[in-house]
Amino acid sequence: MKKLLNIFPKLKTYSILSLMNRLHILKEKKNILFRRSWAQFLRGDANEALETARECLELQEKYENRSDIAYTLQVLGAICMGKGEYTLALDYTSRSVTIFEEIGDKMGLGTSLGILGSISYMEGKLNQAVKYCKQSLSFKMISNRVKADNLNILGQVYSNRGEINKALGYYKKGIVIAEKANVYDVFIRFQIAIGSIFLLKGEYDLAIEYLEPSLSLAEKINDAFGIVLSLIYLGMIYIENEFFLVYYTFIINRLKK
Repeated sequence: MKKLLNIFPKLKTYSILSLMNRLHILKEKKNILFRRSWAQFLRGDANEALETARECLELQEKYENRSDIAYTLQVLGAICMGKGEYTLALDYTSRSVTIFEEIGDKMGLGTSLGILGSISYMEGKLNQAVKYCKQSLSFKMISNRVKADNLNILGQVYSNRGEINKALGYYKKGIVIAEKANVYDVFIRFQIAIGSIFLLKGEYDLAIEYLEPSLSLAEKINDAFGIVLSLIYLGMIYIENEFFLVYYTFIINRLKK
């Protein structure tokens, strides 16, 4: 009996160590899954990213770390938005907002509000988009990427409403932030947006100052959408000024590259 009693503390210690080990393995696995899902999303594998993030969420709900759950919900929202599944994106992101508010995570909250702004813009709910983007920008600790995305959406909303000068103000703020953050795809969108506004205002020299660099940078990073948009707006400038031969030569030289 005495020997049996001596064994119990050892069994108890072994059980605790075993449990801690299992929890450590679970934690490492969910961290790997979280990073993998984001990497898959960034390289364009949205379906794989979605499955990986859902698997990660299942593990996190067992582990019961609310912060981790909220950030994975945030990633799921971003992935679904990228896939055009706005109802799911809204559900995941709204759930993340609720948790971030409850645990007082301001950076997470600001980022999720920015995603809600993007979703609202995609759905054509422009007033909601403006509200969420401005709320997101009120959190100073959000990343420059999120700030740039918010400013881009605000610029597009006001541009669509015909408030060109207001849109231009947001675009000019955004281009500075995007350049600092080395977010080249967003930087190009700002260059094109500013160039297109100057085009509408008939200030062609200023438009070219933004559109020719946007074309060069888009070609450098192989941004097909940026190349096409830059060429379209530059073409409008040349044709508007009846420089047909200049535009024709310009396009031919670009195609040769």
